[in-house]
Amino acid sequence: MSQLPQLGSTLPDELLFVSTTAAATAAANATEPEYSTPVMGLLGFLASVASFVTVVGNLLVITAFFVERQLRSATNYFIASLAITDLLIGMFSMNLYTLYLLLGKWPLGRFVCNMWLSLDYTACLTSQYTVFCITVDRFCSVKIPAKYRKWRTERKVQLMVAATWVLPAMLFVPSTFAWPYLSSKVRSEDACYAEFSEDPVYNTVLTICYFWVTLVAMIALYIGIYRVALNLARKSEAKRQKVSNLITMANQTARSVTRSWRRRRRRRRGGGGGGRGSGSAGGGEAGKSPQRPLIKAAGGGGGGGDVTAGRAEQQPAPPQKPQPAVGDDEIEVIQCGAEERRKQLHLPTLAQSFRDATRRLRSRVRTKRQDRQKKKQSRTENRARKALKTITLILGAFVVCWTPYHIFILIRSICQAQCLNKHLFNLGYWLCYLNSPINPFCYALANAQFKKAFLRIIRLDLRRR
Repeated sequence: MSQLPQLGSTLPDELLFVSTTAAATAAANATEPEYSTPVMGLLGFLASVASFVTVVGNLLVITAFFVERQLRSATNYFIASLAITDLLIGMFSMNLYTLYLLLGKWPLGRFVCNMWLSLDYTACLTSQYTVFCITVDRFCSVKIPAKYRKWRTERKVQLMVAATWVLPAMLFVPSTFAWPYLSSKVRSEDACYAEFSEDPVYNTVLTICYFWVTLVAMIALYIGIYRVALNLARKSEAKRQKVSNLITMANQTARSVTRSWRRRRRRRRGGGGGGRGSGSAGGGEAGKSPQRPLIKAAGGGGGGGDVTAGRAEQQPAPPQKPQPAVGDDEIEVIQCGAEERRKQLHLPTLAQSFRDATRRLRSRVRTKRQDRQKKKQSRTENRARKALKTITLILGAFVVCWTPYHIFILIRSICQAQCLNKHLFNLGYWLCYLNSPINPFCYALANAQFKKAFLRIIRLDLRRR
C-alpha cells in the first residue's frame, strides 16, 4: 500500500520525461539541417555557380535579340521567350529550391511558397512548350518553306509566344492556390511542395499530357527534320554526280574525236598523192611531200595581190592554162618545202580546240563546285542543316534534363515517397533546372549570328543595329 502512492507519484514524472524527450527529439529533427556543414557549403557553391551562369547566359541571349537587327527575326522570338523563362528559373527557382533543401524546411511562409511554386511550374512548362514551338518552326521551315514563310508573320509568332505563357499560368496558378480548398490534407507551414502532386490520378494525367505527349511529338518532328535534311543531301550529291558524269562524257568525246581525226589523217596520208610513208609514185623523195611553188605576183596581169597554192597532199593542182609571158622582174618564184608549208598553214585542229574547250569547262565547273563548298550548299540545304543542328542540341539537352524527373514523378504517383530515394528525387528536380544554363550554349554552337552578338556584347558594344 505504501508503494502505491509512490508508484502513482513517480509515473506521471516518467511519462512527462518521455513525452518531453520525444518532443525535443522531434523538434530537433524538424529543425536540424539534413546535410553536414561542408556538404551544405559545397552544394550552396555549386547552386550559386549554376544560378550565375544561367542568369548571365540568358541575359546575353535577351540582349543580343534586342541589339542585333539580324537576330530579331520571327523564329528568334521563341528563343528570346525561352531565355526569359530560363532567366526566371535562374533568378528565383534555383535559389529558393536550394534554400529549401539546405535548411530542410521552408522559412518564408505559405503565400510565398505558393507564389514560388506557381512561378516555378509555369516557367518550366513554358520552357517545354517553347522548345516544342521551336521544333515545329524548324520542321515547317524545311518541310514547307515557301508556304510557312508566307504564313509566319511576326504577329502570329508573338501570339504563339503569348500562348506558351498564358496556358501554363492558367493551369498551375489555380491548381497551386486552390488545391488546399479541394483537399482535406493540410500542408504544414514549414513544408513547400505542390499539393496536387500527392493526388495520383491528377498528377499522372497531368504529367502524361503536358510532358510525355509533348516529348513524343517533338521526337517525331525531329525525325521529320532529319529525313528532310537527308533527302536534300542526297539530291545535292546526285546533282554533283550528274555534273561529274557530264564532264567525264565530255572528256571521252574529246578523246574519241581526237582518235578519229588522227585515223582519218593517217588514211589520207597513206592514200594516193605521194603522202608521207606512201612510197610516192611521182619520183619524189620517199617520206617527203612534193614541193609546189608559191607565186607572188607583183601587181600585173591577173587581178593583183598574193596568190598562195593550196595543200598539195589533199588535192592535186589543176592544169594551168598558158599565161602570157612576163618579165623576170615581175615574177618571184619561191620554193616552199613541206616543213615550211606546215609552218605557214599551222592552225589549231578541231580536236585540240575541243580539248581546250573541255578543259575550260572542267575548270569552270571545278571553280563553281569550290564556290558551292565555300557557301555550304544552297539556302534550303543550309536551312535544313542549321535546323537539324539547332534541334539536335536543344532537344538533346531537353530530353536529358527533363526526362528523369518526370519518370520519378510518375513513380511517386503510384507508390508515394516510400519506393523512391529522396536524394534521387531532389537530383532529378535539380536536373530540370540545369537545362536553363545549357540552352544559351546551344544557341551559340548552332547559330553563328548569336555567337557574334555574344562576343560583341562581351566587348560592351551595345549599339542597336
